Amino acid sequence: VGPTHGCVRTELRLENYLVNILDIGGAPEVRGSWREHYGEAHGIIFVVDSSDRQRMKEVKEALVDLLKHPR
Repeated sequence: VGPTHGCVRTELRLENYLVNILDIGGAPEVRGSWREHYGEAHGIIFVVDSSDRQRMKEVKEALVDLLKHPR
């Protein structure tokens, strides 16, 4: 599986629920668009490429910044 470029939206029907899944890339040039989706988010799954240890500090900073924003 490769990195996501941009934003990929998927709709998933589960019984009486419609779940919208947004797969948004984490590249620095894409992160600015994250805030456009905060209001509609009910949960976040933050995926990290654990094989790229050199970027862990950058990833931590991105996650800390993400968690500062209220819904």
